[in-house]
Amino acid sequence: MLIVSVIAVYIMEKQNYADKRLQCQIYAQSAAIQFQRDVQNHLLVNEILEAMITETDGKIIHFHNLAKSLVNKFPALDFIQIAPDGIISESYPSKSFFQNGMSLLTAPETKTASSYAIKTQKPYLIGPVQTKDNNQILIVQQ
Repeated sequence: MLIVSVIAVYIMEKQNYADKRLQCQIYAQSAAIQFQRDVQNHLLVNEILEAMITETDGKIIHFHNLAKSLVNKFPALDFIQIAPDGIISESYPSKSFFQNGMSLLTAPETKTASSYAIKTQKPYLIGPVQTKDNNQILIVQQ
């Protein structure tokens, strides 16, 4: 009788571990799908800004209003910066990770990605990058 009980407990534990593995796989897939949506949203914002920059010859008149609206609509988006020729000229909010006037082509965190994005005209994801206040961010450059 003892052997039957041990076998039953073993089978139940084995099934329990299988259920836990399945649950972890589901969580991982859900997180991956959400991450993919967040990246797609960031790319959409890049496309919106690119269209506006093209239409206005590089001068977005109400950049801060537009950026504030986009940050509010896309919760995963923390800040937006415009960097013609790799030099940041506009930032929202004003206390963003990189300061206005900084060159993305020479900053250690972004120089490789910036060069790649410029050469290929394709978006490039950087990160995670550690900020001064110990947060981690992902940067999408295009």
